Amino acid sequence: MKNKMKQFVILRLLPYFVALLLFQTQAYAEEKVYCTASIPVEIKTLGDSVPSGIEYKVVIKSENETNPMPDVKEVTIKDNGKVEIGPMTYTKPGRYNYFISQEAGNAEHFTYDSAVYTVTVSIENDGNGGLKSVIYAVENGATEKTDDVVFSNTYEAVTTSAVTTTAAPTVILEKPTTPKETVTVITNPPENAPKTGERIISAIVVGILGISMLVLSIVMNKKRKAEK
Repeated sequence: MKNKMKQFVILRLLPYFVALLLFQTQAYAEEKVYCTASIPVEIKTLGDSVPSGIEYKVVIKSENETNPMPDVKEVTIKDNGKVEIGPMTYTKPGRYNYFISQEAGNAEHFTYDSAVYTVTVSIENDGNGGLKSVIYAVENGATEKTDDVVFSNTYEAVTTSAVTTTAAPTVILEKPTTPKETVTVITNPPENAPKTGERIISAIVVGILGISMLVLSIVMNKKRKAEK
């Protein structure tokens, strides 16, 4: 009788034990079968003397509206920096595609990278009853996969070009010279001065007289010597 009672009790309690075991197994499975993923994004700014404090906005969009999405779908990165978009929670294997792009800003002298990345989050079984994520990206217009989502912006510094001034040639104005006046002075001889012809005759007469006196002097000297 007692054995029958025990068997009856066990049979009555068996469904509860089975249900409790199934509930614990299901709860354990629910705790294990999910994973999270975040997408890393980097901003680079190329150029000299890049001003600081510039903010860049990066946006994530889903290819399929049923894909898990992060709470924050637009992130801000200041200067050169990195950020992770996420986390996103996945409960079953599959491939989930997203588009990540940068919004063009309005800062002066900046050129914003207009690339759009297609990011695939591949959810796979990890071999231990759980899930794992594999993330890769492909830039628009490219075919190669990459692990990096990088937006490269460019800053062109303002250069002050030196203004070269060409000096105007110096023009020296010479004062015109007045030609010297040639003054011819005509001296009129005195009225009583002998004329040119008369002066020549006078000179000849004086010369003859001089020679005559010289000859006379010589003759007189010889005569005196002879008388002695």
